[in-house]
Amino acid sequence: MTAEELKKRGGLYFEKIQEGWAACDWEQMYLSPRMARDFLVRLREENGPENSFVDCYYPYLEEESKEKVCQALTAEEAAYLGALPAVKEELIFPLDDMLLAIATKLNDRELLFFTFYFTRDPLTVWGNYKQEYICFRPRKAGGVS
Repeated sequence: MTAEELKKRGGLYFEKIQEGWAACDWEQMYLSPRMARDFLVRLREENGPENSFVDCYYPYLEEESKEKVCQALTAEEAAYLGALPAVKEELIFPLDDMLLAIATKLNDRELLFFTFYFTRDPLTVWGNYKQEYICFRPRKAGGVS
């Protein structure tokens, strides 16, 4: 799925985190890998799997970077990432169990960062350094972050 397709479905998409800070209400959280996984599973359950997505830049990495990422994964996880299609501008995928597990592991190890998108109740969760996750919601009228 492209960013434009995600936006049409109600997703909050921005290329730079500064855009989210400027345009949305946001909350900062620090989550261990297990806490992050539990939090994201709950959001997927609340929104439904058909409204839950994650971006993944792995197909576009240089080979050396791909090897480094795969060293942190099981053979099954590495094969899963290797099978993701590298279609220009299509870097948003359905948030299934395998991709959720991979994303929380790699976010925690700071090897590759992922952003999670939920479209039924619009929310974007931006994975960052040091187990930080920033949650962006549409700005409420008259609200201040």
